[in-house]
Parts: sequence; C-alpha cells; structure tokens
Amino acid sequence: MKEIFSLVAFVALIVAMSVFLSHHSQAEEIPIPTYSSWPPGTKAGSRGMVRNISPHKHAFARVGAPHPVRYGEMSERYELRQGDCGGSDCKNPRKRSEIREDGSNIKARLNRDTWIGWSFFNQSMPNTSLHPVIGQWKVNSEQAVIKFFQEDAMNGYSKCTSKYCNTRKFPPSKNDIFVQLDDLRVARNLGAESNWGNICHLFNLASSRGKWVDVVIRTNFGTDENGYLQIWVNGTPRCDYRGQIVASRSKFAGPSHRRGIYWSYTVDWDNATPSKAKPTMVAYYDEYRVGTSREQVDIRIIEATGGPAVD
Repeated sequence: MKEIFSLVAFVALIVAMSVFLSHHSQAEEIPIPTYSSWPPGTKAGSRGMVRNISPHKHAFARVGAPHPVRYGEMSERYELRQGDCGGSDCKNPRKRSEIREDGSNIKARLNRDTWIGWSFFNQSMPNTSLHPVIGQWKVNSEQAVIKFFQEDAMNGYSKCTSKYCNTRKFPPSKNDIFVQLDDLRVARNLGAESNWGNICHLFNLASSRGKWVDVVIRTNFGTDENGYLQIWVNGTPRCDYRGQIVASRSKFAGPSHRRGIYWSYTVDWDNATPSKAKPTMVAYYDEYRVGTSREQVDIRIIEATGGPAVD
C-alpha cells in the first residue's frame, strides 16, 4: 500500500512541476500580437475609428512590443501589399490600408482653433515616389482639405508665390512629404503659383525610415482668408500658412481624419515598371490626439511631463 501511495505522490509531484514550469515559461515569453480580422465599417480597435474599405486581415492591427511603439504600450500597424483592394478601390487605380474617424467621434470643427498631434514610423515604404497619402482630413467624400503625402514637388515649390508658400522661412530642401490643400486646389483651379496646392514640405520619407517622426498641427480649418495652418516636425517649425483652407460645404460635423497608407494612383507604377511587382508598404502610427492646446497633443511635452499614453 505504501508503494502505491508513493507512486501516486510521485506522479502528482511531476504533474505539479510541469504545470509550474509551463506557466513560468509562458510568463517569460514576449507575446507577439496577432492580427484580427474585421470587416469595413466596423470599429478598428482604435478609439472612435472605423475601418475604411480595406477587407484584408493584414491591413491594420493594434500591436505592442516587439513592434515599434512611440509611447505607452500599443501602436497602430498598417500594411499594404501587392493586389490589395476593397470596395470601389478595386475598379480604380488605388488601394489602401486606412482607418477613419467615426462620425460621432469627430472633434475638429471648421473655423475653430484646433491642435492635433501624432507620431509616424516608416518601416518599409520605399524611397521611390509612389505618392502615398499618410494622413488626411475631409469634409465630404471628395478632395481632402489637408493631405500629407509624398511628392516630387520641390522644383515647383521654389516657384510658389508668397501667397501660398513661405519659401523664405522654409526654403527648398530634400523633404518629400508635402502638405497639400487639395480641396482649395480644385475649387480655385490652382497651378504653378501655389505649387498645385503643395504649400509645405515637412520631412524626407527615406531619411525617416526606422525612426519615429513627431508631428504637431495647429489649424482652424478656415473657410475664408482668416484660416491658418502651422506644423511642427520633431519640435521644429515646418509650415506657416495663412489663408483659406476649406472650400467645399461640409457633410460632417467637422473635418474627418483618416490615417494609414493610401496609394491613390497606382497606374504611375504600372506605366513606369510594368513587369515589377508593387512593393509592400508597412508603417506605424501612435499617440494621435486632438485638443485645444499644444500641451494636450505634443507627445514630446506629454512624455517629458509623464502624461498618460493614448493606449
């Protein structure tokens, strides 16, 4: 009988040790977040945002370490691959991995002072100019009132008039991420005098690869000549525009924000390199905030004062 009890006790000890080691091993591992599938129009896992068209599982995910995270524990990962499309994009030369503000979450308003801040990380967006849009604000389904995108527009920038471009304060450089007032460009049929609405150059996409870029915006989304747009990149002023920004009638409560990777005219790639597959683009975003002061949205100030993360 003693032998039986000894055997049972030994087996129980082995099982207990196995369970302990299993739990201990799992605790030591760094979990890699998995991507979740969610249909267009559903909540994107980022507060107040919904998925914009793309049906692909890999398009968007909220992730943590070992992925890049600017502050706190989580960031947003966007991926755009060869052949990706969804909805109306599939019948047009465009594709995207993008989320947009839910109508009930729009905080910005026309003609009202607004501060916006976020951080951008380019992991694998190529150096060649594909004109990807990495952030935009719309008041309807047409042109963006403010758009951040890559563009070979520096030659045109040097000829831009002072009404639109502050070339004395911000002389031509190698920066290829521009701010375009696309809604105003279409409404006024703007051309070379405004560099086709590409009024400010912010940073270089290739040089920023593998680094976090901190962006702060101050604007009132002005509908008349009292409008203004100021932008800081990594704490340095990069844009100071004064004049109208919004020309179209708004269908929303205010400008609706979209972010991610939006490739709006893929035919350029097809014409230039018809036999070459389109590159996979991956980027991260973190700490998107809207407020009434710089202190509420500037991640560098928030980080220095130990403020909470957006997580």
